Amino acid sequence: MLTEGQIEALRQWPPGDHPNRLRIVLAASGKSQSQVAKATGIPRPNLSRIISGRYGDLKVGTAQKLASYFGCRIEEGRIEQARLVLGGASAGPMRCPEAEALLEGQAPSAETAARAAEAAFADASPLPHNGFKLDLGRALVARAISQVTSSTG
Repeated sequence: MLTEGQIEALRQWPPGDHPNRLRIVLAASGKSQSQVAKATGIPRPNLSRIISGRYGDLKVGTAQKLASYFGCRIEEGRIEQARLVLGGASAGPMRCPEAEALLEGQAPSAETAARAAEAAFADASPLPHNGFKLDLGRALVARAISQVTSSTG
């Protein structure tokens, strides 16, 4: 688990100038690839390819496992730490601090996930031809939050 200082350092990384963040998170956590592979069930060769940038499209399940391992902590039935980053919703990865704030301190539930998903897309401005993608995005984010919190708790 990363400390708040390590997470803050990642937040400050200049947009458009971000190397493989998994490599940075891994180094900041002090964990080895073998430790992360064993804890997440991701085969070590796959993890190595992800870190080196030689992995194709990252599968949703793999991304969820990594998010759960590095970014979500549930203690005593409450989400104590949450990190939500949208990929493909803008020119680069986009943190959603408003959604994270809605999750933290709450008990994991479908309603909590839905509220956080709404917050993640609250400021979205779709183009005229792709407004339907907001509904898809909200549904996917709510499902991902539910899956991560159920596997972490």
